[in-house]
Amino acid sequence: MKTLANIAPLVVVLLLGLGAPRAIAGDAELLLSEGKVAEALEAARDEATASPGDLDAQELYIDLLLAFGLGPRAERRYRARVREQPEDPDSWYLVGRSAVGADDAREAYEAALRFDPEHARSHMGMAAVHLAAGRIERASAAYAIALQGDASLSEAWLGLVRSLAAEGHVAEALEAAKHAQTRIPEEPGIYLALATLAPDQARTILLQGTERAPGDARLHARLAEELLAAGDGASALRSSTTALQRDERLSDALRAKIFAEEMVKDRIDGSGYQSVRELVAVEPAAALPRWDALVEAYPRSSLVRAGRARVYEVTGNVAAAGADLEVAQRLGTNTEVQAALGLLRLREGHAAEAAPLLALAWESRSWDVSLGLALAEALFQSEQVPGAMKLLEGLAATQPFDLRIGRRYAQALLDADEPEKAYSFIRQRLGRVPDPQLGVALIAAALATGRTVEAASIVEDIAEQTNNPRLREAATRLRSGG
Repeated sequence: MKTLANIAPLVVVLLLGLGAPRAIAGDAELLLSEGKVAEALEAARDEATASPGDLDAQELYIDLLLAFGLGPRAERRYRARVREQPEDPDSWYLVGRSAVGADDAREAYEAALRFDPEHARSHMGMAAVHLAAGRIERASAAYAIALQGDASLSEAWLGLVRSLAAEGHVAEALEAAKHAQTRIPEEPGIYLALATLAPDQARTILLQGTERAPGDARLHARLAEELLAAGDGASALRSSTTALQRDERLSDALRAKIFAEEMVKDRIDGSGYQSVRELVAVEPAAALPRWDALVEAYPRSSLVRAGRARVYEVTGNVAAAGADLEVAQRLGTNTEVQAALGLLRLREGHAAEAAPLLALAWESRSWDVSLGLALAEALFQSEQVPGAMKLLEGLAATQPFDLRIGRRYAQALLDADEPEKAYSFIRQRLGRVPDPQLGVALIAAALATGRTVEAASIVEDIAEQTNNPRLREAATRLRSGG
């Protein structure tokens, strides 16, 4: 029997992605696609509130809360529900799904199953707990029980396929995926699983997937990768472009599009692309001679140069990495190279050189929060403070749940000696995310503005939500004027 190590490149990575959060539908999906994160969460909350018996709506709201780091808020909501309906298995299941800790989740699912031993979603929840704890065989069994109770649960099908593959039962995983295809033919994750488990048929499978679930960007991106490996750059360019039209943030699609553009220009072929993909999984020091050979074989490929640059940097040869990226930049301007060279220059301490490169990359990837934060740091370090502050303010407005942005903008306001603005921003942010580090920043702003009593109440609430004794002590000191 085959093992995960030899059925296909990147198989483990791809299979680990099969249990990703379910697709978001309706108003919430539209709002998220427009970058209106807070509004999307509100839409999901309103739907969950209006339809308490709709488990799909409740799951969607829970999954969004968890994705935005608001797990404690979700758990409080559904524990309140179970207090009102203590013998309702659905309510206990939702507590389990919203639970932050594995033990709490397991206890809630077990409670649901005591009231209804055949509660399919609770068996699915128990399977996820087993899988997270490494009890893979028990996870497979629990997913199978869940599907006996409700064969429409796409999350359970994907979990079953993933757990069987993780056990090394690739043939059984493939059979389960084929069976799932007949039950949930419009679930895109099943086609991704089938393409991974049956690599010789991947192109046909993915074409089927794009027909059954044409709106899923991942399918188009994965198809583009298969087309690249086959040397069909023109078709890969069309597929990757379609993927980015559906989700401009999909990094796999962006990479595939850049490779496809190079292939169309005869700068790389299918064999070269396949080699690049294989080398990603090779230990850097061992991979370097093969990268050297690729650079010699494809001297006009900026992405091959960029790939070797990454290996140089990881192995400590920063000068060689920079030289390769400089050549890649001259060979053909693309976002990946601009971002990589800008980040390298920033890490080297050359912020003035990094800033324009990162700014160019940011124009194409304004959704990339990490890139935006890096550009802000380059602007700060090159004494372009107004530009950095404006960038952080914009990021804070469009990414209201991102902890990195909230913390960095709060600190920037405090550093700029704007305590009033800092206090207002932090207080509003903490209304969305109970972040202990922001709580510390609020204390600093409160001391500077004299709002110690008000801040103490806010900090106490954060301490309660996050179970943080240091914040409790800080709130006490604020109340006492110390």
